[in-house]
Amino acid sequence: KITPKGETDPTPEEKLLRAIFGDKAGDVKDASLKVPPSVEGTVIDTKLFSRKRDELVSRKEEKKRVEQEEERHSQKVAELNQQWADKMYSLLRDKTSPGVLNYSNVELIPKGEKYKKSVFEELDPVNINENIDWATDGELVKKVRRLFANYRELHREIDTEAKRRKFAIQVGD
Repeated sequence: KITPKGETDPTPEEKLLRAIFGDKAGDVKDASLKVPPSVEGTVIDTKLFSRKRDELVSRKEEKKRVEQEEERHSQKVAELNQQWADKMYSLLRDKTSPGVLNYSNVELIPKGEKYKKSVFEELDPVNINENIDWATDGELVKKVRRLFANYRELHREIDTEAKRRKFAIQVGD
């Protein structure tokens, strides 16, 4: 592959190209893909990626698309949090709290308070210490911990997907 370049002293290869193609061969450079020595294998395909864009318009468009992606991410997390609150309430309806703490040991639901759906909707499951006993029933505690594990996995997937999509917007191919 050859592409235009600025004026320099011609190399022997350029002199040969000029002799074959005339003046049309004068403004070219070697843009061949290179492989370092000692690499073994067979080349089956090559692709050259680049970002072609009008800087000012594309930056505004890129910023808009990133903001849309962040909004989409926020909506998905809000939906996941609502599902978590619904499931927690269905598991712990009519039970009393043993004192729910966050990771900084700040009490989020006081000890002895009955669980309410509105309380679960206000909580951020990411910051709750799920290793506490949410009830006196051992099976119920296991279900709650499984629910937290599932929540964390889905939250991680949503975050990863959002990061991947934002990276694709900002970097391109």
